[in-house]
Amino acid sequence: MQKEIILNLIEQKFNGNILDIGFFNYGIVYNIIKNTQDSYSLEYFHNESKNINIDENFYDSSVLFFSFSEILFKVNRRNLLLKIYDGLKEEGILHIWDKNKGFGKTYNNKLKILLPQGKIKEIIIKDYNIFKDVSNKSAKNLLCNKFDIIEEIDEGEIYYIKAQKRRRKNNEETKGSSSGD
Repeated sequence: MQKEIILNLIEQKFNGNILDIGFFNYGIVYNIIKNTQDSYSLEYFHNESKNINIDENFYDSSVLFFSFSEILFKVNRRNLLLKIYDGLKEEGILHIWDKNKGFGKTYNNKLKILLPQGKIKEIIIKDYNIFKDVSNKSAKNLLCNKFDIIEEIDEGEIYYIKAQKRRRKNNEETKGSSSGD
């Protein structure tokens, strides 16, 4: 049975260079940016994660808007996160909005997205693959090695995760001190 879910993004903001990764160009990120920033850089990728070439340390934010769950295997989702990690500047932010669907379940809902300047976008999200776990918990498990979760909203049918790129340890920290003091 299809439910109508309302997602309020009227107050959402993204800053700097933004990487939007998706399989379907819903235009959500673009509509948010063009109404909140005078100048911006937005790149949109819509390929399989293995074909995405992302500039290193270039993006301030990356957005996965109902696209993370479209990647079939967990290993491919992990590989995409590693590419995003490399593409984000230090302390860059990753935003994930997605369906909360576990093993043995299907998903069929209408999403009504409230955008700046009174715009409303409606999309239908379907997933009948009962062998795929694309839940909030699964996403958090994939994020834990490279990102710190700084905000999380789980509304049952959908979830939002805001995560910050974890700082890389430099050579001195990983090898230890050898100064002889």
